[in-house]
Amino acid sequence: MQQKRLLSMILTLLCFVFALSLPTYAQKTFSVAILPFEAAGNLQLSWGQREELLDGITQMITDRLANYPDLVLIERNRVKDIITEQRFQHSGAVDLSSAVQIGRLLGVDILLLGSLNEFSLTGRSGVGFGPLQLSGTTARTVLSARLVGVEKGQILGSIEAEGKETGFDITIDRLKGLTFGSKQFEESIIGKALSAAIEDFTTQFEKSLNKAKARLVTGGDLKGEVIAITGNYIIVNLGSQDGITPTTKFSVFRLEKIAGLQEPVRLPNGTLQVVSVDEKAAVTQVLTSVSGLTVQVGDVVEVER
Repeated sequence: MQQKRLLSMILTLLCFVFALSLPTYAQKTFSVAILPFEAAGNLQLSWGQREELLDGITQMITDRLANYPDLVLIERNRVKDIITEQRFQHSGAVDLSSAVQIGRLLGVDILLLGSLNEFSLTGRSGVGFGPLQLSGTTARTVLSARLVGVEKGQILGSIEAEGKETGFDITIDRLKGLTFGSKQFEESIIGKALSAAIEDFTTQFEKSLNKAKARLVTGGDLKGEVIAITGNYIIVNLGSQDGITPTTKFSVFRLEKIAGLQEPVRLPNGTLQVVSVDEKAAVTQVLTSVSGLTVQVGDVVEVER
């Protein structure tokens, strides 16, 4: 009996130690609101179904993430109500400050701002069959999104997903007859490309969300450093995996040790504007500068809010 009691105590202690060893963010439930997806880039949607398609993409992604563990997903109707009540003009790309305002009204931790960047068909020579023209075609769908922390309005992560399908399908002109969500649409190569992009999107979401959770718990702003300078271009070690986009701006400063002070002081050098982004790095140019200081390798950069 004593041995069983001792074994039970040891197992209980081990479970307690294991629970303490888990990351803090893994034990916290975060709330997320998905804003309606926007249209951007190369979209072959002149057939009048743009809004229906964007609404469908938002719904499909919401459905995929609805049962995600440790995540409270705000209902779509609630998001729409806030946008309508506050008279936000949700046409074109929503600016970050308006999105953050929506997030605060919803009372969420994280916003997902998504866009449809490409929805295209590339056709080759076809064969005519009565009123239809069949051709070899390639369908491509590209989706992207940013995860934004509502409290500080900072970008916590980003996603770029792609779906591609090649087959013997109807030409672009015949897309006028397709209805999003119909069986005909789902079985077409453009429908299959969209499904593949959404599958890729949800897979990447998990990685981006884990990074976002960690940053929210630690409360730290996103910082990096200048790793190279080539002519007028300044390369920093933050990229798309960190939520950096071509619209990102950095504050740049130097940490200087001063006699008598325990911690180094920040000497501001100005601001940098991103001009191109890779996965783990970004190319920037000087947007504003401080007289007497020039940007150097090793200077610290911080994403501007």
